[in-house]
Amino acid sequence: MIAILGVVAGLLLSATLPAHAAALTVEILDADLPASGLAQVRASAPSDWHAFSDGPARVLPLRKHGTWLRVHLPDRTPHHGLLTVDSMVAAPVTLVLPSDRTIVRSKLEPEPDGIDGSSVSLLYPLPVEASAGSTLLLHLEHRHRALVRIELRDYRHWIQHERDLLVLIAVLATALIAFALVALCYWAVLRERLFSDYAWYMLSLMGFLLASSGVLYALPGGAFFAWFGVQGQWAMVFAAIGFALGFAGGFLDVAHHAPRLRRPMNVARSTILLLAAGIALTPVMLPIGGVVTSAAVMVHNLFLLGLGLHVALAGNRYGVYFLIGWVPLLLATTLRGLQAAGVWEPWPGIERWFCAAAVWEGLVLTLGIADRVLGFRRERDQAVRAAEEDALTGLRNRRALEADMIALANAARARGTALAALFIDLDRLKAINDAYGHAAGDRCLQAVAERIAAELRESDRLGRWGGDEFIALLPGANRVDATRIGERVRARVATDPITNASGTIPLSVSIGIAMVDDSDDSGRDLIARADKALYEAKSAGRDRVVGA
Repeated sequence: MIAILGVVAGLLLSATLPAHAAALTVEILDADLPASGLAQVRASAPSDWHAFSDGPARVLPLRKHGTWLRVHLPDRTPHHGLLTVDSMVAAPVTLVLPSDRTIVRSKLEPEPDGIDGSSVSLLYPLPVEASAGSTLLLHLEHRHRALVRIELRDYRHWIQHERDLLVLIAVLATALIAFALVALCYWAVLRERLFSDYAWYMLSLMGFLLASSGVLYALPGGAFFAWFGVQGQWAMVFAAIGFALGFAGGFLDVAHHAPRLRRPMNVARSTILLLAAGIALTPVMLPIGGVVTSAAVMVHNLFLLGLGLHVALAGNRYGVYFLIGWVPLLLATTLRGLQAAGVWEPWPGIERWFCAAAVWEGLVLTLGIADRVLGFRRERDQAVRAAEEDALTGLRNRRALEADMIALANAARARGTALAALFIDLDRLKAINDAYGHAAGDRCLQAVAERIAAELRESDRLGRWGGDEFIALLPGANRVDATRIGERVRARVATDPITNASGTIPLSVSIGIAMVDDSDDSGRDLIARADKALYEAKSAGRDRVVGA
């Protein structure tokens, strides 16, 4: 818990750390041209979009052939300067130097280790020809709206910055994987779909975070994910939406709190997961794919926010868990979606706030599903008690007693210890029912059950065998002990009649005693001999104890 909170704090703090970036100015050019259209680009004027500088991310316009940027280096550039490009663009990014020499980088194909290599940014070491005050051109080959941040850094500061980022990303990924593994363990035991949906939601979210940062493509096997391009990232978002819907349906108990939504949510879950697979595999690049993905996220967020509020207001504590964990990430994803749509100006550090919100959500909802598991256990225990409990007296019922008999008889024979059984019958219950009514008869049965229990030891087992019959199993009790306990029970019942509106009802019980022996092949043999002794007690006049 403390470690996870430390991750969240570290992510939030890192969003405010100084970037050590030199000031530079970037203009978005009014040129919808491919990277090969360099001659026309040099004469292009800035577009209506304002120039940006000093590091804040900006949203690139939607263009057919990508976006051209003009980068003005400051009069004083850092020693061993690096131009860094952080963006959601998965396609190649080309830097054009004053000599028209080009350097091409791609997030999907990370450079090998060295001054050019980074798994979180595209790096362009500035050669001598890119002197202070010169102008560079940058082409981003994207066909969707995308955030981009361009900075000029000193190499030494960049190394420290990248190291801090990689540590935070590694801890973030570890935390999300840990949450997913916990959920999968719950699923393996309980086989409830909400746990598997939660695990896959965490893994989809982690995949998107690693892919959008670029780290995923630098990992072993990253070339496989790179094959899907930016559509692979969009597919991960839709997969996360689908699994989140499935998880929310089970976690918030939609079947109980909003039954009309249960089937539509299940259909939506399956449809969105199929859509995610289709987005990943389609060879067609959708120019508005990023906008559609952002819109889907915001609609999904609003729906789950409303559902969580509904369940929380209904008094379900899992709705509270859901809101506490979900709202921070909801805000972060909504703001990021508004950024990608160009509706809201980017906020420096929003990506790290997004990561912190993801870890926070994982922590709170994992605690919530742990509580949910305890709830399942409580429900199971209640069901077991209901299956083993006599509804009238609250004692163990016949099925539970039969299991106790077999287990205690086997244990007694194996250990060579004694086991006694008292077969107890309430005398003349039919006459009581006829004279005073069945409600009075039920009250007599309850009173007898309470008085028998009061005379037994803590280790003894007592249950209602059926009708007016009770059985007490006395592990470790020899014949003398059993007879003494039986006499106490008989006397306790006989000396304390029941008084109701119709008068006083005298009570008595007949008791048969039997001891387990080596000839018993099951606990039922023990009960059969105790029942025979009970018959003898009733034949001898009732209100007495007889041993087999």
